[in-house]
Amino acid sequence: EYRGLSLTMPLKDVAFEIATVHDAASSATRACNTLVCDDVIKGFNTDVVGFVDALRYRGVTNVRSAAILGTGATARSAAVALLRMGVPELTVIGRRAEAGIDFASWFSGIGGRIAPRLWDEPSSVVDLVISTTPAGATDSRDVPKSPSMLFDVIYAPWPTTYAARWEAAGGTVMSGLDLLVHQAAEQVLLMTGVASSQRERIVEAMYASLADG
Repeated sequence: EYRGLSLTMPLKDVAFEIATVHDAASSATRACNTLVCDDVIKGFNTDVVGFVDALRYRGVTNVRSAAILGTGATARSAAVALLRMGVPELTVIGRRAEAGIDFASWFSGIGGRIAPRLWDEPSSVVDLVISTTPAGATDSRDVPKSPSMLFDVIYAPWPTTYAARWEAAGGTVMSGLDLLVHQAAEQVLLMTGVASSQRERIVEAMYASLADG
């Protein structure tokens, strides 16, 4: 009786296995955050378009270098999004060296190149940092002397310690609510069949709801 399901960690990998048909984004990331129930169960990854649209909504379109913190399903979505945006220089920073190497190998397999770095290495200055780690994981992580843009996918509690220190150092911060809204707008289109021309109205309605709440 369900039209669709919106799923988060740790179910994204499980949902990929359940789905019998996959969109390009979920095939690339091997993770689904959306299941649509038709004659067959269709799996989608709306986090990819969510990252792209959220960044564009905030005016971030020309990214020359980016770093991803974390190596899980959301990190894979961020990497595919940055690949679609044509970002030429990518780095992944995992809490385990082996995870970073595996991530780089996976990304190479879908046509991208990414340099793995160790978690305790000093932060380098890049145009964009996307943090996909669980709450508290970045609390003690150093902030660059001249930080640019941080996209922290956590939205509760907010701000995270890392986001607060980033902003205090003069950087710009986006929260996980931006990702939540834009990936959810795509889910609404998939589950209802509403025309994609209505996406902007859906996004504005969601932001208005958050402001009221």
